[in-house]
Amino acid sequence: MKSAAWFKALKTCADPRRARHFLELLSATEARLALQKASPEQTRILTALLSGSNALGTLLVAHPGWLAGLTPDALKFPRSKQGLRSEAADWLQKPLGARDYASALARVREFKQRQMLRIAARDLARLVREQWSIEAHHHVRDVTFGEGAAASRTGSGPANLATIRAAVIAAIKDAGYLHIPEGRRDHTTPAETLRLHGLD
Repeated sequence: MKSAAWFKALKTCADPRRARHFLELLSATEARLALQKASPEQTRILTALLSGSNALGTLLVAHPGWLAGLTPDALKFPRSKQGLRSEAADWLQKPLGARDYASALARVREFKQRQMLRIAARDLARLVREQWSIEAHHHVRDVTFGEGAAASRTGSGPANLATIRAAVIAAIKDAGYLHIPEGRRDHTTPAETLRLHGLD
């Protein structure tokens, strides 16, 4: 995969070598076109899954058609118990009616594996999003407030200053600013700061 989205996703995943290995294997299957058309969000989901689990990567390579169920929209919400039962009942009727228990059990096993893959992809993608959220938060604190260069390093000073920075960030967000630096620039005088907190 040569796109910028794949490059970035591979660069930031837990195990780029493993993810790249499984992507190369998937590229040799029917999944190649789907991988080429993957959105940036889907590239992050797939690299998180493939770098996070050798077993699940092997499973996806064995069943490349399952890639269709690993889109951001498909993973957005958990499946309902009723929906899972209904889906399983539909395809179990025929083998159970014919008393073909071996193929019924094989279908149940495959169904469980597909759902396990889906759940793992959803959970790993959520963890990646949370990690980026934390990184973005610390980036704001470091760049906008110079937290990394702060001189206070002893006693309660660092914790107190961190609490004040967090309160300022929350107040700026509550005031409707999407970008903290912009909100900070707009409130540089004591009067503007009091107005930000509704104390004018």
